[in-house]
Amino acid sequence: MHRSTEFAPAMSEAQGVNVASLFANGIVDHIVDERPDAAEEGRAFCQRMAGAIEYELSALAAVPVDELLPRRVARYHSLGR
Repeated sequence: MHRSTEFAPAMSEAQGVNVASLFANGIVDHIVDERPDAAEEGRAFCQRMAGAIEYELSALAAVPVDELLPRRVARYHSLGR
């Protein structure tokens, strides 16, 4: 649009492309804290990420297989409404 990254922060804010908005709109399921920079504490961040993945996979495992696709379709169909 602007052919420059100069306006990227303002555009992402206007479009709701931030973790709080993505979570509130159901696009993001789980937020993993970076405290403040994951690169500075790689092992601890990976452990938190593994915990988040384990939690989400456990939740999915509890859903009958024949319900997974209809749930996903319904979730993404409702985005932006």
